[in-house]
Amino acid sequence: MLQESFHQLYHKHVVDQLYISKTIEKLITRTTSAKELLIKGSIDNEDYLAIKIDCEQRINVLGSELHSAYAFTLKKQQKLELASLQLSQLLRLYELSDLNIQRKLIALLLNDKVIFDGSDFNRCLTPAAQIIYNLRNSKAALVNCDELKITSAQDRVMCLQIKKIEYEKGNDIDETTSSQVLYFLKSFASLFPAVVK
Repeated sequence: MLQESFHQLYHKHVVDQLYISKTIEKLITRTTSAKELLIKGSIDNEDYLAIKIDCEQRINVLGSELHSAYAFTLKKQQKLELASLQLSQLLRLYELSDLNIQRKLIALLLNDKVIFDGSDFNRCLTPAAQIIYNLRNSKAALVNCDELKITSAQDRVMCLQIKKIEYEKGNDIDETTSSQVLYFLKSFASLFPAVVK
């Protein structure tokens, strides 16, 4: 889910970077063409200088935008790697956290009533944790989560994205489960805010 979100964001910024690069190339071509027209005598020196100054100013602005877009993408890539690392190293996170964070992490991962029958530990995990860690048991019961109402349009889009990702992996999940996964990811991010900032 994190990687899918990053790839969507990354794709948008790559498109922005390509657009800015092409615009800079067009401005350079325009300056070169204006110089050629000046040499041929088709335009005078004042027109050439006006075109050159305009193009240089726009190139400078676009250059800083290009740098910002690249820096933003690089920063988000680093945050994705950190978030993925944190999700994959729960034991280390647990050991480094204070007691309050440890309890919240346990509440995210485990059902309210943990009863181990000796055969399947996965049933102790919440459906969201099973999905995130690819431990999904098709017979796993869903936890009743009435408080997980999807309110914002962005949350609806994220839930649809979760359903799509799981469908592509061969898991057909419903809206309640996708909202649980989203709730898990948001709650996890709130426990470890260094990933979100």
